[in-house]
Amino acid sequence: MAISEFDLIRQFFTRPPQREYTQLSVGDDCALLDVPAGYQLAITTDTMVEGVHFFADVDPEHLGHKLLAVNLSDLASMGAEPIAISLALTLPSIDEPWLAEFSHGLFSLAERYKVDLIGGDTTSGALTLSIQAMGLVPIGEALKRSTAQVGDLVYMTGCLGDGGLGLKIKQGFISENNDKSQGAIASELAAKIYDLEILKSSVEDESGNVTRFFIMGKESSHPELKDKKYITSCIFKVKSIPAALYKALGGFATNGVNLCKLESFSVKNTFDQVNFYIDIEGHIEDPSLQKALEELGFHTQKLDILGVYEAHQFRFKNK
Repeated sequence: MAISEFDLIRQFFTRPPQREYTQLSVGDDCALLDVPAGYQLAITTDTMVEGVHFFADVDPEHLGHKLLAVNLSDLASMGAEPIAISLALTLPSIDEPWLAEFSHGLFSLAERYKVDLIGGDTTSGALTLSIQAMGLVPIGEALKRSTAQVGDLVYMTGCLGDGGLGLKIKQGFISENNDKSQGAIASELAAKIYDLEILKSSVEDESGNVTRFFIMGKESSHPELKDKKYITSCIFKVKSIPAALYKALGGFATNGVNLCKLESFSVKNTFDQVNFYIDIEGHIEDPSLQKALEELGFHTQKLDILGVYEAHQFRFKNK
C-alpha cells in the first residue's frame, strides 16, 4: 500500500522546533515565524533537478546535505543567521528507503545549525528538490553585493576544485588506461572521496608553505602573552609626504623589532590610496612592539591592528 502525502511528511519530515522564532510549523496551511525587533528576514531559494544539478545515482544522504548547504551558504554570504526552511519535493515515485536517507542528510545539517523545517509541498514528477531558507540579520548590517569594494576581504569555504574534479571524474574525463600524464591538483580528501591514486604529495615549492585564514569579529581578541613566538598583523596607510614609508617603518629599526612581511595593495585602483599589509615578529603586548606601533601610528593616516597569532615553527627553523 502506497504511503499517503501526509504520512510521508509525518514519517520523514516532521521534527520538533529548535528555535523560539518558530510559532507554527509543519501541518497547517502556513507556518508562522516571529521576527525579533531590530532584525530583518533574509530569504533565499535554490532548486536542484536530476540530470542538471545531480546524477540519478547520487547518494540521497549527500544530496539532502548539499540541498540545505547551498542555501545556508547564501544566508552566510549576507551575514544572516539561519533559522528556518521550507522544502518542496517533486518525486517520480515514493521510495521510502531513499527518503529516509535523504531526510537524514538534510536534518543532520539542520540540527547542526538549529534550522527548523517549517513547511513545504510534495508532488509527483521528475525528481526536483527546492528549499527556501530564512535567516535573521540586524537591520542595516546585511552584506550586499552592491556594497562590496576593492580592499574587502574575500573568504572561501571548503577545498577549492574538489567539486569540479568530482564532476569531471563522473563525466568520464579520467584516463581509462592509467595514463599518469593526466592529473589534477586537489586535496587528499578529494582523492579519498573519489578513490583516486595520489601521484605526488607535497608539490609546493616551499616545505613551510601554509594557507592562512582570518577570523573577523566585532570585538578585539588576541592570545595571552606567554613564552612563545607570535606574529602581529596590521594594515596601514601612509601620509602623502616625501619618504613617508621610510619614516613609518623607522620605529621598527630603532626599537629592535623585526618586520617579516611587507605587502602593498591599492584601494579603488588609485595610486594615492595605497595601503600596506605587514607581519611583525612579536606580541602586541611586547613593550618594544608597542613603541614601534606608536611610531608607526604617528607617521600614518590610518593604522588597523588585525590581530595576533602564534607563529608556526617553520618561520624560525633557520634562526
